[in-house]
Amino acid sequence: MFRFKRRVPQKNTIAILNYGNFECENYGAVLTAYALSKFLRLHGFNVKNIDYIPTFYKERVGVLTDFRAEYLPMTHRVSTMRDLRKLNDDFETFIVGSDQVFNQDFVRRENGIYYLKFVDRHARKIAAAASFGTNRFMGNKREKRRVRKLLYRFDAISVREATGVDILRDMGLDGTCILDPVFLIDWDDVVSDYKPNGVFYYSIWPQVQKLAGDGNTFASGMKLQDWLAGIKNAELFVTDSFHGICFAIIFGTPFVPLAVLNDLRIERLYNIFDAVGIPRDKIISPDADIDWQHLEKYAIVPHINKRFSELRRFAQNWILNAIKG
Repeated sequence: MFRFKRRVPQKNTIAILNYGNFECENYGAVLTAYALSKFLRLHGFNVKNIDYIPTFYKERVGVLTDFRAEYLPMTHRVSTMRDLRKLNDDFETFIVGSDQVFNQDFVRRENGIYYLKFVDRHARKIAAAASFGTNRFMGNKREKRRVRKLLYRFDAISVREATGVDILRDMGLDGTCILDPVFLIDWDDVVSDYKPNGVFYYSIWPQVQKLAGDGNTFASGMKLQDWLAGIKNAELFVTDSFHGICFAIIFGTPFVPLAVLNDLRIERLYNIFDAVGIPRDKIISPDADIDWQHLEKYAIVPHINKRFSELRRFAQNWILNAIKG
């Protein structure tokens, strides 16, 4: 019986799967996808982001479409497991991450796609700063066994939070904690000349949005390049965005971090604060009894210390070594 030979993918070809590849309004998701793909391209890899739209995504806002079209090299649109499996003919390495790609509340109905179920045995499977979203696995025992089986196929797993290492260990798996990909590259080439008025606010909390008022700027519907510039050029940045805080640290912008202190997702902030040497108690809760009209009194002025620089190099080397095997 005649058999077709499987096409052998070209060397140094990498496909990335995360949440920055479909038309959403999440600045952090798109910038994470951009950062990882740019980092790998700078090191000589032929990289594309898998154009897969997850089932949990309903609305197509499109505010970041232009940035994605210009800066994110994409595969053709794939929507079925069969489509995804065909990508094995074109790529020798598959990377999932970063962002909350292992959060069961998001990916439970994705049929193992974000655990790279569609990837053949011959290809390398890597998780790069993947996040479970919280400090525990958000699934039942049956789901946990299924996820463990899929993750066992990976060649290398890194997670974004230290608690992710604990979750993997509980599954009998090894993992390494590394920084989010946004810390791997320089950003000057995608930052515009935009300058916000006064304090720059970016938050989902209505009470914080009201604080902007006259004389300040609240980020809404901005081009991604302007959003980055708003953070970089702000007198003060007030935000509850994880990636917003990451960029305040990158640009050295004074910022006020907001977060619900009993939220399971706060671990991602703790990880970054610990790395930079910022005390955890600097995070402000929405119900805190503080002077909300003068938040500049609570500002943090970030400085990249030696330990953080070492963690940055460690993350860069971990990803490159994981690909080389």
